[in-house]
Amino acid sequence: MQVSLEENLKGHIALSLQFIMDLFSEAQTSSKTKQFSAYIHQSVKFIKECIIQLIDKGAEDKYSVQEMVKKFTSSLSIKIMNHISDEGPDARVWIQQTSYQLGSLPCFGHQLLFIISKLIAEVTETLVCLNPFHEGAAQTYENLYFLYQLFEKIVADYLCEWANTGDLDIEVLTNTFERHFSTVRHLMKFPNWGSLIVQYNTKLTGEIVAQLSTAVCINHYAEESQQTALLNLLELAKHATTDVT
Repeated sequence: MQVSLEENLKGHIALSLQFIMDLFSEAQTSSKTKQFSAYIHQSVKFIKECIIQLIDKGAEDKYSVQEMVKKFTSSLSIKIMNHISDEGPDARVWIQQTSYQLGSLPCFGHQLLFIISKLIAEVTETLVCLNPFHEGAAQTYENLYFLYQLFEKIVADYLCEWANTGDLDIEVLTNTFERHFSTVRHLMKFPNWGSLIVQYNTKLTGEIVAQLSTAVCINHYAEESQQTALLNLLELAKHATTDVT
């Protein structure tokens, strides 16, 4: 039985994503950083080419690709949060860079924002109940910084690009940003807690407002429902900014 080009491409994507995850695991116990970097770069390039081909050919079965992306982005984000600094080489920078590069593709970028906002909400909820002098607290803050930084870079560099190409997923963005704003409001109930996290949230919320404002202008000729959703998100973001300043 002949395998279709679409199935071939999806198979290549699945293998490449698994290859990258295996590399990250091996990188934590190896000193071959240049070699790993080259392998990851080539894998990312290959994955992007395969997904672009699928999009160009109007792939009918997008669900399986979406599920692969969800699983992969979730695994990457959790890998950052589970990092322990004194256990071998730091793979967080590679994970962050790889996620950022793949994030230029809307299917990856939107999912990364969604997963990261969910993880940040869960982790900060735990942190407010944790003794700040607990031995694991400093590591958690450090790992969170990588997630905040990745979230901000994706919003800053890709949100308006997606608006320009008509690739904004309003449903995912709404769920993502509403969760972020909810996290911001929740943390305000603990004014003496986590000044560093408050700074992260303030900076990130400001970036979201700036990029949504531009996206609204770019998206001016989009469908009315999409434009309305963007305007609602922008209004929520502005309220969140007022709340944290």
